[in-house]
Amino acid sequence: MSGKSKFGFEPLEPADVKPRKREVGPMGAAVREAAGSLAESTETLVEQRRQNASDAKAFRTAKGEGRVLEMLRVDDIRTDDLPRDRIDLTATAGSDEMEELKASIRARGQKEPIEVFRTGAGFQLKKGGVA
Repeated sequence: MSGKSKFGFEPLEPADVKPRKREVGPMGAAVREAAGSLAESTETLVEQRRQNASDAKAFRTAKGEGRVLEMLRVDDIRTDDLPRDRIDLTATAGSDEMEELKASIRARGQKEPIEVFRTGAGFQLKKGGVA
């Protein structure tokens, strides 16, 4: 078929065809930027999740080994079975030195953490003082 098409122009010769520039338009640039940003943020999220999993495992290990400080209510700590003391607790509890220590703790707070261990009934004092 030769001649003009029904639209009124002839087929183009290969020499007449100019190569089209393949530059990215504004919408294409925005899409590429969003895709790049998404890939970057996905990698960051994956790395954060790996770090969180690692931190959680380390925390569970430390907690299982008793190396984590916890806030406890003083009322939840029992003092009736101190495994390391061989002194007369009743006499010591009423002494002037103990009253002075209790007053100091009430006025200034406990300066060093106490040590407790878990029992079936809650927590038992191991080291330190509870006023």
